[in-house]
Amino acid sequence: MLKNSKDNKIEKEGIFIANTSERIGLTTLKALCNEYQKRIDSNPDSILEPIYINIRHEEEKNNNNLKRFQKYPFIKFVITDFQKVNTEFIDVLDSLHLFFKKISTIFIIPSTNNEKVEEIKLLKVQNVLLFSILDPVKNKDKMRNQHYLFEENLKLSQLNYKILRAGFFMENLDYYKDEIIYQNNLSIPIGNGEIAPISIQDIGIVASKILLNFDSYTKHIYSITGNRLYTGPMMVQLLSKYLNKTITFKPNPLLMDTEDMKEGRINNVFDMPLTSESMLHNAWLNKKGINNRCPCHKPNDGENEVISLLELCQSIASHNFNKISNDLQKDFNCTSTNFEDYLLNLCKE
Repeated sequence: MLKNSKDNKIEKEGIFIANTSERIGLTTLKALCNEYQKRIDSNPDSILEPIYINIRHEEEKNNNNLKRFQKYPFIKFVITDFQKVNTEFIDVLDSLHLFFKKISTIFIIPSTNNEKVEEIKLLKVQNVLLFSILDPVKNKDKMRNQHYLFEENLKLSQLNYKILRAGFFMENLDYYKDEIIYQNNLSIPIGNGEIAPISIQDIGIVASKILLNFDSYTKHIYSITGNRLYTGPMMVQLLSKYLNKTITFKPNPLLMDTEDMKEGRINNVFDMPLTSESMLHNAWLNKKGINNRCPCHKPNDGENEVISLLELCQSIASHNFNKISNDLQKDFNCTSTNFEDYLLNLCKE
C-alpha cells in the first residue's frame, strides 16, 4: 500500500524483481523469502516491504517455479509480458509506468531477449540493482556488449544504483552431466582458460542482501566469484576421482549453427551437426523437459541462452574471466559454495 507523508508525497516501498522466470531471479526470490521468514519467526508483527515479481500471462497458471511462492503474503504477482520474445524493454517500462511510481527498489536481470537499455533513466525508482557479468566490454560479443551498455546507461542515469557482477556459474556444468557420466568426457569449449566458479545460490543471497539494505552497501560495483581458479584439465581430474574412471577434457570447437538456422537449412534439432551449440541445445531441451528428438521442435528454441553460454566460454578461453574477487567474504560476510562439492554432487546419477 502506498503511504502519504505529511507533505502529501508518496512514500515508495516494495522490491520489484524483473525476470523472475530465470535462475538468478528465482534464487534471489528464494533468498528474500528465507530472510523474510526469519524476520517473521523472530517477530510475528514484523512489517515487511512487498516483493513484486513479474509473471507473463501464459505463465500465470503453468509456472510451478513461481506458483510455490504464492503462499507468502508479502509476494505480489504483476502480470506482464515482460519477458516475451521480441517485446522491447522500454515498451514494457512504459506500460508499467504507474506501477513503477510506487516501487522503491528494482532488480534488473538482463536476459537474452535484446532488451533496449537507452531509457533506464526513465525508471522512477529510488534504487536500482543491476545484474551483470565479470567482464562487460564494449563492441565485443553480443552478451558482453549488452551488459556493457546496461552498465553505462545506468551510470549515466543519476539513479541510486549498484551493479552486481558475477563470474562463471558452476551450474552451467549441469548441461554437461550426461556426457561426463556416460561419454567420459567434458567438452565445454573454454580452451586453456581459467574460471573461479560461483553458485547461483550465492548470487541470490548477495542480491537479497543488497535489495533489503540498499544504502548499507556503499560501493557501486560488486564482483562475486569463487575463491579458486580452475582449468578444464583440473576439472576432469576431479571428475575422474569422483567417478573412479578416466574423464577426458575435449573442448569442442565453437562452430556456430546459427546461419544455417536463419537460412532455414536446418529444420530440426537432430539435423544439426555435432557442435558445441547443437550439443548444448539438446542439453537445454532436456533440462526443460522437452523431447529433443521431436520433429516439431525447432532449432532456435533456446537459441539465445545457448549462444550466450558459448560466448561466455569464448571469453573464458580468451582469459577474460581469470579473476578472483574477495567481495563475497569482505563485503557480505559470506563463504562461496565449494566448487569441488558441486562437482561431487554432479557425478551422482
